[in-house]
Amino acid sequence: MPFIAVALVAWHFYGDTLSFVQPEGLESMFPLRVIDYLRGEERVISGLVGGLAMTYCLFVLNAKYKFLQQTTALPSLIYLFLIAWLLPVYGVDYLFIASLLLMIGFGELQGAILKTQFNTTLFNFGFLVSSAIVVYPKFVLLFLWAVCAMFVSGRSTVRDVMALLLGFVTVLFFALFGYWWMGNWSDFVPVFKNILLSGEFVETFSKKELVGAGILSFLLLLSLLKVIGYNSLFVVNQRRGMLSLLFLFFFLSLTIFIIPGIQPNILYLLACPIAYFYAQYFILKRTGWVSDLFFILFLFSCLLSLF
Repeated sequence: MPFIAVALVAWHFYGDTLSFVQPEGLESMFPLRVIDYLRGEERVISGLVGGLAMTYCLFVLNAKYKFLQQTTALPSLIYLFLIAWLLPVYGVDYLFIASLLLMIGFGELQGAILKTQFNTTLFNFGFLVSSAIVVYPKFVLLFLWAVCAMFVSGRSTVRDVMALLLGFVTVLFFALFGYWWMGNWSDFVPVFKNILLSGEFVETFSKKELVGAGILSFLLLLSLLKVIGYNSLFVVNQRRGMLSLLFLFFFLSLTIFIIPGIQPNILYLLACPIAYFYAQYFILKRTGWVSDLFFILFLFSCLLSLF
């Protein structure tokens, strides 16, 4: 995986196919906007490091909480293929930082599933989800995901809900305090609303993009049918982990259609549940030639984005 990521960045610097793109309307509520001061090349290098960090995070989450049928680096490899064209084009940005926070928060949710006697993990989950929304306000619908994921995870007592909400409120308090410290706390809501509603909806797609998205959607449908079909055979933490990922995918899909200004780099986060679904399909599918065909189609759809 590191060799693939390095090859992509080398392609960016020494090839003529790809060039760095500054996403339109990509802003953050975070007052210390360090990323804004990075040049295009620095963002690409940071994207390389961040992409490897996310792949490592996906591996650790499965290895630690075991919500797939086996410990494997396959989700990380699939994820890297899915975002291959994003790394040299967009590099690291606020959306990526928010995505990394959300996946770490997903790990805290899995910890809450396994250790029902503690509420600290639920506080951390709420804190990280809320932090991701502050970093990238267009993820605001993921607040609903956090609530739904908590209930499907079996943590729905009053104490559990209060721990989650306390995590949300803590981040909100620090964000408001930061704006107050800078002397413009009254701008918090207008700035949040302006960032949330900025940009335009994507209306047109190239034929190449439609073909690639169609293949990936077809493979995703096969994966979801396989996961649903084997749902009753999963242990409790696997079943609840997959359900929470399914809700994450649903609210991310909803975000694309109802929040304006969503850029293609939302795939940084959208690819996370998709990678786990694909990996679960390969683990569960025992017919060799079918899995080979699935993987060939997957590679073909990913290569379409690179050429």
